[in-house]
Amino acid sequence: MSEPILIENPMYIVDARGVRKGSSFTIIDGEVNFKERIKSGRIVDARNRVVSIGFYNCHSHIPMILLAGFYSNLGFWPWLKNIISLENKLMDKGILNDENTYYSSLIYCSLLARSGCCGIVDMYYYWWSAVNACEKIGLRIMSGPPNPNSWSSFRREISRINYNLFTPIINMHSLYGVDINIIKSVVDEIRSNIPWIKLHIHVSETRDEVYGIWSKYGKYPIQLLEEYNLIDNSLLVHLCWTTYSEIELLKHRRCFMAHCPTSNALLYTGSVAPIVELDEVGVVVTLGTDGFNPSYEVNLRRVAKDSVLQLRQQYWSAEVSAWDVYRFLAVNGAKLFGVDNVIAEGRNPDIVLMDIVREARSFVDEDNLIEFIVYSPELTPVRMVIVNGNIIYDSGFNSDVEKEITYALSKLSNVRRKVCEFMGEVENEE
Repeated sequence: MSEPILIENPMYIVDARGVRKGSSFTIIDGEVNFKERIKSGRIVDARNRVVSIGFYNCHSHIPMILLAGFYSNLGFWPWLKNIISLENKLMDKGILNDENTYYSSLIYCSLLARSGCCGIVDMYYYWWSAVNACEKIGLRIMSGPPNPNSWSSFRREISRINYNLFTPIINMHSLYGVDINIIKSVVDEIRSNIPWIKLHIHVSETRDEVYGIWSKYGKYPIQLLEEYNLIDNSLLVHLCWTTYSEIELLKHRRCFMAHCPTSNALLYTGSVAPIVELDEVGVVVTLGTDGFNPSYEVNLRRVAKDSVLQLRQQYWSAEVSAWDVYRFLAVNGAKLFGVDNVIAEGRNPDIVLMDIVREARSFVDEDNLIEFIVYSPELTPVRMVIVNGNIIYDSGFNSDVEKEITYALSKLSNVRRKVCEFMGEVENEE
């Protein structure tokens, strides 16, 4: 049981129902209680603060912060080819291993938590190390072994995890990386044992990918997934090059998509995901950083802002609003993680407290608050993060986590030096 947390006199409350004037409430064993003001636990002065439901990073390759700066100025395919080659070489050299992956994950996850992230969907090597990092901090995580080949191997892998905020997911890289028949066989086998589990897969990120799938199968990627009954209960990532006929196939289907505007722009994949149309047909749109390499981003609200800017440019329209991307970031992110997305009596949402800085208080109101949250995160900085009823961040982490982060920073300085030396050796050989 966690100690009660009394949130006193917040200026505003924001959740799936919108913005409203704040009122005090207590969090008791994770549940919101507006009737009792229990002062025996933690008391939080929330004057001049906004209380929001949490934010979620719904697609990431967490440990890739270790490779920050490598190949990030290349386009998608050269970047991918070089990164995969480098990862394989670093694993062969023992540099990319579970220990270094853990410390990389701890740094990246701590940066995300500082900006209000409450849960992360991950896909990477040594995947359990990222889970351990999330457990250390107190974040939710959805992950699993990359490209599993059977239920037995998948079960063996996930059985090593004993963390109540971990949810397994089927990580299949892509339709160009894994044969569709293998994906179908493994997904069906795993779902026969875990019916609710989601498939997490990159889809239609580049035009070349779409044409490649068409050349091989005679179908576009979403059409291929539909033929193999792999759309429902899936998290489809990117969807930058999606046709209108494919969008129609997704109408009223039980699926999610992760929009990653920042990384797609940096890798210049050439198109913006049609999230307006996807949202309209019932796809649950969420947002993701896609990892630090290549996005260089740890603030999910800046990803949300990137989404608005790109879509307004693409559509020549202000049709996409700050509320839309707040909904993708927080409301729909909570849906993906199965978390309550309203701050109401008896509910158990994750919660983020943001300051309204002194200079902005005179011109922030109920009508424009969402715009400030999305467009000006510097004017509404995160001060506290509460996940599953526990304070995991309060202008800093607890002493044990801070000590571990300090050690991780020292450790990774040496690891990065080894990576750079190795890169130099590779370049000299070439």
